[in-house]
Amino acid sequence: MRKNNKKVAKELEFDINIGDILQFQLKQQDEVQKLYIKLIGYLPGHSMVATAPRHDGVLIKVKEGAPVTVRLLSGNNVLGFDSTVIATTGTPYPYLHIGCPMSVGKIVIRQAQRIDGGLIMSVQIENIKGKTCKPLPVKTTDISTSGALIESSIELGHAGELITLKARVNISGINEYLTIPAIIRNVRYERSKTSGRNYYYHGVEFQILEQHDSMLLHGFVYEQMMALTL
Repeated sequence: MRKNNKKVAKELEFDINIGDILQFQLKQQDEVQKLYIKLIGYLPGHSMVATAPRHDGVLIKVKEGAPVTVRLLSGNNVLGFDSTVIATTGTPYPYLHIGCPMSVGKIVIRQAQRIDGGLIMSVQIENIKGKTCKPLPVKTTDISTSGALIESSIELGHAGELITLKARVNISGINEYLTIPAIIRNVRYERSKTSGRNYYYHGVEFQILEQHDSMLLHGFVYEQMMALTL
């Protein structure tokens, strides 16, 4: 098993990295659950090792031999393959082994990995006295797994300052709540191409600390990008 962040799947002609978020589709009792797991290891020709899936913080039991479908983002491609859970363990923490795919399907998304926004979020900022102000409504004009462009009627801060974004997102038909710390990288004041009004536009870089929020964000972006292929 490799334990660094180098690409580990060149043999299969697609790029995958330790720490990548994977969509894990598990069929149980005639229902397909779409969950998200993190790749933590890989041995070519043997198995992919990933964290055990959870839903609302609750561990999902997965039986050895269970058929699964795995999908992930790689550049401007959505990759997918069918496989089988070949082993599960709870020691020293819950994780599972997924059989290496013999072939991988690919859907090309003919756009950048940033998706059009329209996602309403709230933002919390601190005033000059260090006190947290009331949440302010803002809107994303585009968003990716690493950052977003935030539209606001007021300036939220200066480059290098930290803000906290919160949003409710729908993933696989379930409403989830995201909390995302972010650093402002740039700010500009200009006319909106859609409304004709002037707004502040903040380019922000996400600084996600919680694995749960990271998986939710990847799940949301993944499903929005999949919608572009339909």
